[in-house]
Amino acid sequence: QLFGLIRGLRRKSGFKWALLGGIPTGLGACVLSQQFGASPITPGWVAGWTTPPVAMGGILHAALRSLGGGKAAADPTASEPSWESGSDFPDADDRSHPTEAASPPPGPGGPRGEVAEESFGMEAATPPEASAPTTPTSARAAPPEGGAPTTGTTTRGARRIPEASALPVPSGSTSVTDEVRDPPRASFALLDCPDVVVASEEFELAVGLTPVPQPGVSGGPLVRPPTSVGDYVLTIQLVADGFTLAAGESWRHSLAVTADAPYPTTRVHLTPNAQEASVKPAAVQAVYSVNGHTMGLAVRPVAVVRTAVPASETPQPVILEGVEIALPLDAPAADLTVRIQKAASQSGGKLMWTFDTPHAGLRLPDEPVITDIGDEPESFVRQLITGISVQEGRPGLLAYMTGVGLTIADEMPPEFWSLFQEIAQLAASESRQPTLFLLSEEPYVPWELAIVNEPTGSVPPSAQFLGAQACVGRWVLGQRRPKLPPPAVVDVQEIAVISGVYDQPGWDRLLDAEAEAAELCRLYGGMPVDAGPAAVLRCLAGDPDADLLHFSVHGVYDPGSTTNGLVLVDGSALDPLQVKGGMLKSSPFVFLNACQVGAGSKLLGDYAGMAEAFLYAGASGVIAPLWSISDTLARGVARRFYEEAFKGTPPAEVLRAERAAFGAGTPSATALAYLYYGHPTLRLKRPAT
Repeated sequence: QLFGLIRGLRRKSGFKWALLGGIPTGLGACVLSQQFGASPITPGWVAGWTTPPVAMGGILHAALRSLGGGKAAADPTASEPSWESGSDFPDADDRSHPTEAASPPPGPGGPRGEVAEESFGMEAATPPEASAPTTPTSARAAPPEGGAPTTGTTTRGARRIPEASALPVPSGSTSVTDEVRDPPRASFALLDCPDVVVASEEFELAVGLTPVPQPGVSGGPLVRPPTSVGDYVLTIQLVADGFTLAAGESWRHSLAVTADAPYPTTRVHLTPNAQEASVKPAAVQAVYSVNGHTMGLAVRPVAVVRTAVPASETPQPVILEGVEIALPLDAPAADLTVRIQKAASQSGGKLMWTFDTPHAGLRLPDEPVITDIGDEPESFVRQLITGISVQEGRPGLLAYMTGVGLTIADEMPPEFWSLFQEIAQLAASESRQPTLFLLSEEPYVPWELAIVNEPTGSVPPSAQFLGAQACVGRWVLGQRRPKLPPPAVVDVQEIAVISGVYDQPGWDRLLDAEAEAAELCRLYGGMPVDAGPAAVLRCLAGDPDADLLHFSVHGVYDPGSTTNGLVLVDGSALDPLQVKGGMLKSSPFVFLNACQVGAGSKLLGDYAGMAEAFLYAGASGVIAPLWSISDTLARGVARRFYEEAFKGTPPAEVLRAERAAFGAGTPSATALAYLYYGHPTLRLKRPAT
């Protein structure tokens, strides 16, 4: 840009050079913005980032010439054309340039992961859909004397936007101003309240958006989905376990976010419940969403004291890591997103349910819905795993599974079932099955087995299980991980297939698992990996480097034993903690075709288990059976899964179809065993070759 200014001052037609010098600056700013996730690289954004430095070049050129710094300024007889041949830029003597110019957007600064407000600001940028004026004279109409823009125009930096009526309005857009002036693509959560509050005394909480991270509030940037352009409505669901909301106020708020008011705020009044302890740590949570897309969750810790204390004795609130929600913003929002969180202030089995949906006609509950699954849900899982192994192959299997499903359905809130029936009817009108996304801190209950009283769609009445009626995906709400968003697409270039010959006492040889592994290698070019400890650990470390890991091995669920997890050919077990202690560099999709490894557990109060361990290590999705599965039937499930998934069918839909095939004449519950951790619309993409 400096070269352009110098060259512009030395040439007769110098204004063009001064303007062109700003293009590299704008391109660099656009690339930097894309690297920080603030905006994509598209023609619209390139134009938006390039316009301010180009304009600045023109302004500086004109200023320097007016001070006598240029050759042309020193020669009043020099004649310069007002338009360069073939150029869209006017000469410096043209009066179409406004008196105010926007500075180029500053580059992102601060530590990695902290992005300054300016890196997200769109005041100097043009959204991708914004189209340039088709008539140069309209875009460059000179302002009246004094440099003020005429009525109906908007000055953005050095680029003037004509009246809305002068520009074409894209289909579905209400105005050009809404299309051009986009609020920040990312911001941070605002949860402002005292650090210390007194039990039974009301305090005020400010909740909304802020341009910079707020001290004491955990949670990363709240990034809008690409489908959200222009002004939007932000939904905030408050969750404050152990607090009472003031009468007449709401736990759920919808705030209008505009370019003129990009950081809206609302206020609520909370009262901590009475307590016996002199001081107790607590927290207020806020879940942020746009059009059914959950953008993130923020946590504000507070210390609740029984009685007011002097300032010198005021306790400090316990800083909580908080639950991190990171969802794929480029994937379609699920018909219904359900968040299941623990109610720590109440009994161990109390759960708080909150909901999100992209369907405007659905009325969501205002406050979290509380249910109680008892203090020992782990015993239910153990009984389920044992009971199915006893009923497998017997005439009463369907009745047993139906009883399990009814038991689970009774523990789900009526509000969920009302919402599910509505999304099921909406999906049926579009000849598809509804999509359901479960974000859960609760590791034990297989909600997919709940019985749906009113089945809809093309699913046979005998398959009344929730996981057969809907495309269900799960994701773990862990205290620190998994932070990786479940992606919308997984590119599967290389496949590693882990299997082996079991010849140790106590473990049956899996002939169908061996055949399954050989078939995957033959059909899809899979790389065979022996299911021995050394080879498996090398595979998890990236040797061979694969985008999909398929395990055809033994498995066992026994958290209290040293034999827990994936059983290898030497009789040892790959423990979930070994998986958790590694790092899956390629973020592979993982299919665990082994008994009982889908069961969740708790470790130090947090979500645990084999599926959670793979997600913690970086897996993009996990499929794992909850109970023991038939060697022969599991081979068929794997074969059909890859046949359909590599055609583009989402894994959630493939497994839904498998569950729907279970019925009165099915002698095995293998098809119902598979749990899927991943977004319900995720797809596996194979190269065309």
